[in-house]
Amino acid sequence: MRSTVPVKMMLVDDSVALVTIDESGLGGALHVRSPALLALLSEWFDLLWDDPTSTVLGEEGSVELSPVQRKVLHLMASGLTDTAIAHKCGTSARSVRRHVSVIMEKLGADSRFAAGMAAAKRGWL
Repeated sequence: MRSTVPVKMMLVDDSVALVTIDESGLGGALHVRSPALLALLSEWFDLLWDDPTSTVLGEEGSVELSPVQRKVLHLMASGLTDTAIAHKCGTSARSVRRHVSVIMEKLGADSRFAAGMAAAKRGWL
């Protein structure tokens, strides 16, 4: 994954996409429906994903997650909130936030999305 991709994008069924206006995502998003532009965005994303210079964040050999961290990662990837993850794990939301922070640090990710992408690229998800 490239840590410098300038936008975030959500592509739904190749029929609509949301593309952030800025890197933070706080400036809003564009709602894209143009088939030609959707094809271009989809192809660009696929090229970035397959590009040899798009590497897994963090160092492959140095990352080891505990069983609890792996469970938190899977629940996080399924879209659950910290509170819901805490309930499923029988722990506090504060502990879950600590686990998420450690997972992101170990993967070299600066967001939950980037952590999910790095974990998926490693075959963990």
